Amino acid sequence: MSSDYSTPILVTGANGFIGSHVVKTLLERGYTVRGTIRPLAKKESYKNLYELTNDPKKLQLVEADIMDPKDWEDAVKGCKYVIHTACPNLSYDPSNEDVLIKPAVEGTLNVLDAGLKGGIAKSVITSSIGTMWLGNHEKEVTEQDWLDESKCDSFHKSKALAERAIWNFWSRNKDNMEVVIINPGFTVGPVLTKSKSASLEMILKLITGKVPALPNFSLAMADVKDVAEAHVNALFAQNSNGKRYLIASQTSTFEKIASVIRAEFQPYGYQIPSKTISSQYFKYIAWFDSGARKTMPYLDKDMKFNNSLSIQDLGLKYRSPEQALIEMCYSMIDLNMITNKIRAQTASR
Repeated sequence: MSSDYSTPILVTGANGFIGSHVVKTLLERGYTVRGTIRPLAKKESYKNLYELTNDPKKLQLVEADIMDPKDWEDAVKGCKYVIHTACPNLSYDPSNEDVLIKPAVEGTLNVLDAGLKGGIAKSVITSSIGTMWLGNHEKEVTEQDWLDESKCDSFHKSKALAERAIWNFWSRNKDNMEVVIINPGFTVGPVLTKSKSASLEMILKLITGKVPALPNFSLAMADVKDVAEAHVNALFAQNSNGKRYLIASQTSTFEKIASVIRAEFQPYGYQIPSKTISSQYFKYIAWFDSGARKTMPYLDKDMKFNNSLSIQDLGLKYRSPEQALIEMCYSMIDLNMITNKIRAQTASR
């Protein structure tokens, strides 16, 4: 399965945080990639992808609208495998949840239906650890667990509904297409493009001082390089068909995340918060702030999980999320997403 390096592998959301690393990993292993970007996407959100290879024949970027079935019929032509990372996400919890649910469910089915018609042999799809953990915080979570939809935000509800739609699709078509789902935790690491993600937005707010105080959150962390490897390894693993994979290395509190960033970047003049905020006051803020409201399911919860299946089946050797956090911040500075105080300080010496 893994010896065909000339047939393109389709990567949806190729300019996204996770998608760009999937593209990078495939190219580093010698594969040919066809990546999709949204129609009318700004060039600065994907131009860095072309720097990932010296061979222009190895990477092709095409436009595709997640809600247009015809776009996906065209996109899958000539491909044998699909890695679907594209997904709708917002920094706030929308008043109309269909804004997220419709593209998550119908968009994913558009990709799978096109793949089925086009002869795609295997699809690997990005979901979230939240579809396992939310509502199950009192236990050690595994791939067998599902969230409680009454206790989650619209984003994770959309992911859970999309997953159920995927498994329904697979149960009807398992003789014609293999399917794997990857469920990463809070993903951090070097940023390759200027396309935004939920984790990137949160770290961006931390390092730029837009988070005045730290709520009592606990997050399951994953290095984006591990997440990308999980997608690619799952694509070629012989025993991954029909499985979900929880991808996370360790649990960190929001306070710990801030302390790692503070230790590295505060000497350069970045103001990272150190004060904590009471959960009672944070709940009050959430009434008025949709961004805070989106994170309410994590408040005062401890994340416990078992990642042994990803190690066993996919051969993952998890990296340090602390180092990934530091790499993330430096990369955002290099991409001018954050004011470069390091350069300014060095020049003044």
